[in-house]
Amino acid sequence: DWTVAVNAGAFSSRRLYVLARPEAPVPAEALAPPAEVSAHVPDAAGYQHLYTIDIPRQPKFADAAVRPSYYSVDNASRFANTPHTRVAYFLELVKNNVTSFCWTAFDAIGTGVNRLGVPANDDFFWQSVTNLDVFSNVAGVLNTNGCNTGNIEFWDWDYQETNAAAIPGASNSTFDYGDRRSSSRGGSYGSMQVHNHGAGQTCLALSRFGNCGGSDSVCVGIGNNPSGYPDWTHSNSGANWDSRRLLVFVKPAPQTPAVPAEVLANAPAAAAFKHLYTIDIPVRARFDVDASNTLYYSVNNAAALSGAFGRVGYYLELVQGSVTSFCWTAFDTFTQDLTQLGVPRKDKIYQQFVHNLDVRSNVAGVPATNGCETGNIEFWDWDYTSTDNQGIPGGSNTAFDFADSRSGAAGGRYGSMQVHNWGAGQTLWALNRFNSSSENVCIGIGNSPTGNPDWTFRLNSSQYDSRRLLVFIQPAGSPGAVAPDTTRPAPSRAIGQTSLDRALVVFNKPVADAAADPVNFSADNGLAILAAQMHPVYSNTCVILTTSPQTAGTVYTLTVNNVCDRTPLANAMFPDRTVAFTAQTEASARPDFLSEIPEAADYRLVQKLALNRQAYWAKGAPFSLDDTWPGLPGFDRVAYALDLPGTNGVRQWVWVSMDPFTTDPLRVGLSTADRCARFQQYVTNMTVAVASTVTAVTSGSFADGNIEFWPNNYGGANEAAIPGANASTYDFGDRIDPNVPVGHGSFQIHNFRLGQTLFAVNSWGNDNRSIELGIGNRPTGAPDWTSSGAYNEYASRTLYVFVRPSAATLAEPVPVPGWGTLPVIGISPADQKVDVKAPAFFSVLANGASRYQWRKDGVFIPGATLSTLVIPEARGRDIGSYDVLVYGSGSRYAVSLPALLGLNASGSMLMLR
Repeated sequence: DWTVAVNAGAFSSRRLYVLARPEAPVPAEALAPPAEVSAHVPDAAGYQHLYTIDIPRQPKFADAAVRPSYYSVDNASRFANTPHTRVAYFLELVKNNVTSFCWTAFDAIGTGVNRLGVPANDDFFWQSVTNLDVFSNVAGVLNTNGCNTGNIEFWDWDYQETNAAAIPGASNSTFDYGDRRSSSRGGSYGSMQVHNHGAGQTCLALSRFGNCGGSDSVCVGIGNNPSGYPDWTHSNSGANWDSRRLLVFVKPAPQTPAVPAEVLANAPAAAAFKHLYTIDIPVRARFDVDASNTLYYSVNNAAALSGAFGRVGYYLELVQGSVTSFCWTAFDTFTQDLTQLGVPRKDKIYQQFVHNLDVRSNVAGVPATNGCETGNIEFWDWDYTSTDNQGIPGGSNTAFDFADSRSGAAGGRYGSMQVHNWGAGQTLWALNRFNSSSENVCIGIGNSPTGNPDWTFRLNSSQYDSRRLLVFIQPAGSPGAVAPDTTRPAPSRAIGQTSLDRALVVFNKPVADAAADPVNFSADNGLAILAAQMHPVYSNTCVILTTSPQTAGTVYTLTVNNVCDRTPLANAMFPDRTVAFTAQTEASARPDFLSEIPEAADYRLVQKLALNRQAYWAKGAPFSLDDTWPGLPGFDRVAYALDLPGTNGVRQWVWVSMDPFTTDPLRVGLSTADRCARFQQYVTNMTVAVASTVTAVTSGSFADGNIEFWPNNYGGANEAAIPGANASTYDFGDRIDPNVPVGHGSFQIHNFRLGQTLFAVNSWGNDNRSIELGIGNRPTGAPDWTSSGAYNEYASRTLYVFVRPSAATLAEPVPVPGWGTLPVIGISPADQKVDVKAPAFFSVLANGASRYQWRKDGVFIPGATLSTLVIPEARGRDIGSYDVLVYGSGSRYAVSLPALLGLNASGSMLMLR
């Protein structure tokens, strides 16, 4: 077979051709709805046939070997690269040649088609659906078109009657249109139900399909079950029918037009994008008026585009005589809502940094960039001021530039749509004053040569013959697939620690472990980089450097190179990047009001965080000081302070100290998801101090209080039975939602005995949420400031975290496991016996776990809060018994079986001379 022949030199050329025979195309008529469906449902026109699923009396959809036999039609491969806008289900039940049917169709619930059949492999769609159409020949079923009170319950697990999603009218004690999936698979009962909760009705239902056997039958029905549970659960109704079929359809999205040639010529990278809008900008514009706004959009492909997208591109074109000026800017998207990508309307605001900014322009002075990390946008339709309330470096408080602030009220709706590179001190392009019939639009590319750099008040639109803004999106991937991540890693910020010999370098995305190498970093001002290691939190986006001694107040610039991300492509950073930090001391970061609090002198500041308006802190918050690791000494008290100077000149602050609820310094601060910190519990020996301007909080010493620290969504139910808390109001006794572990976010401290929220910082978990915060009970609405929108009344907002150092090492407090969901441990850690200095590895596998805490010989191991425990070099001191506490959604936890660590005997050693 020519192995080891070494004969390539015998040929003048060598070429291998690989050919593939295309699969015969499926005729369009083969994908059309079957005749019996079209006969019953005229609206089926335009849909294409995805699946026909024959449902036996005792199905076993949980069995991967059996499942394909139920799919008599499976066209999933035909739609692998076809985006769709709607999905439809046609349930057909036949008895004695009489057919009952129900057609339900609604807007797409995902980008692919592989999960649109009967749920399997943990498929999970528990949500409202929009534009629900229902058509049925079963008496009592309400036929609708475009209904927005639809919801679906699709999963392959067991479920309960609890109305956890708060579906209007649903019961907490009956299986109906408002149930919830179990926290563990259980018996794979399964639910595939479509409801119209506005009509109090189950449209179609299929359940008990996972592993049905014995005397049971699949549960299936149309409309509400006339007896038993309305959604047919436990009805065994499948046996009542001679045949049961579920047909699934999708409506393909219209094809989108190509990117205009003039855009491709000037910005070749636009080839990877899809054309969303072309907006023709008049000399004077009224984008705030629906009728005129619609007219300005000469191209609107929003209805033709579906699926997630990863980047957004803007191409501003200004024509003056024979000269065309343009600017292309593209960056990671700031929203998944296509309607928010055009000119801002209806009080929407996006004022934030943007990542991976690419710029191309033919205007002098606008530099081209690739993957720039100093971009920011200011999109809103309100008036604004020149105040730099975001703290953007280099921004002016007097000139309108790349660092302005939206006004606190709608006012004259002046409007701003600006993209900036603040690192270059530059406005890339700007569109302002777009809601006025009496004044011209302000528009420009680059910094304005006169007046304000961001073109505010220029009123210059009439100098151009035409003004067009084209908007594009780059899909996140083909339907059913995830596009490869090709973005390059880059340092986004650096933070000096108060030890004056360490600095944190935070990257825009997770980086490989090899990034933690001192050779990848260098510094100016004579600072030497001595060591580097990955930070245990920040989701692999942070490297902590050990340096030679720093000089307080000195700005150091770090140069970073040779760093790759953690994706399979191992995208490398290019070119070298720089990031600066200021060497800081603990004293320089402390707030001035601590002088009014006698005990504060004994506390050390370990975290400082400016609370910007919008937050997406699932992977870690942008602290300006974070000394929680490494090297923090033991502590016997923790304290928190919130400082809120008002725009009215009135400053409020609150200080709360307490006995520690954890000895892990990584988890005492803001409970972002990367820190595995979820605490809802009582705290003891609480001390409260407030500014004289705060009247809603009682100061003094108190025996106890309670905290609600978590990154999850949450509800108003008083699951922890906090005395005095309301079971239906967001207050000092709420409930963590274990099904959304990274969501709204809560950081609240309460004096439950006085019914007081001492302070609250909410809505920072994900999705660029707008932060909600306040001191004391909110006067109206939820007392704990949930859904308050409170933010703009403060000129700045700063959260501080402190510890009181102690020489004595405290035992880790363990809350009494009294409430919440209990996790189920599937596999406990196993015994290990390794060589001396060899690594030892323990792991636990559990369902419903929210956090972990490992122990050795019954003593908590600080920082050991993952599902795995690694001992890099096992020695004699490591021999012992290891177990792990696995926490559920609240204070309940399960304890694993113990595992023993032993060392292999090293034998005899002879010393020869």
